[in-house]
Amino acid sequence: FTFNYPSDMRVDTSLKMYMNSFVESWSSVDSLSDALLKYRFRKVGRLDAELQYKKITFGYNFAFNGRMEKVDEIFTLLPNFGVEEFAARYPKGSYISNARLLYAIDENSTVALVAKNLFNREYMLRPGLMESPANITIQYKMKL
Repeated sequence: FTFNYPSDMRVDTSLKMYMNSFVESWSSVDSLSDALLKYRFRKVGRLDAELQYKKITFGYNFAFNGRMEKVDEIFTLLPNFGVEEFAARYPKGSYISNARLLYAIDENSTVALVAKNLFNREYMLRPGLMESPANITIQYKMKL
């Protein structure tokens, strides 16, 4: 898990001012909105786990992005972008899950079943751009 304070260094001009704003940002967002950079997530979480038994490998990936707090006003004014609706639907952020199942045929080749966005969740990494829906791929890899 990462807590990020994406500050505009032109606003927070000294280390003391930056550190004070960083500490204050844990509890209060509104008073610091001028200092934040646009299109950044304050809270980001990632988890990746993998289990292997003989020739079979199972992996799971979880990704969380907190709410994007500062975007250009044009994205909130035009209804086509859906930024306001997305923020209202996911006020604390959004997450996706990915999974993979691999079978090692021999030491030089594997076949895998890879599921991205396993639960078909809506998520947005950039304003107005919904990311890919669920996707299941069969993959074959061979080392030459």
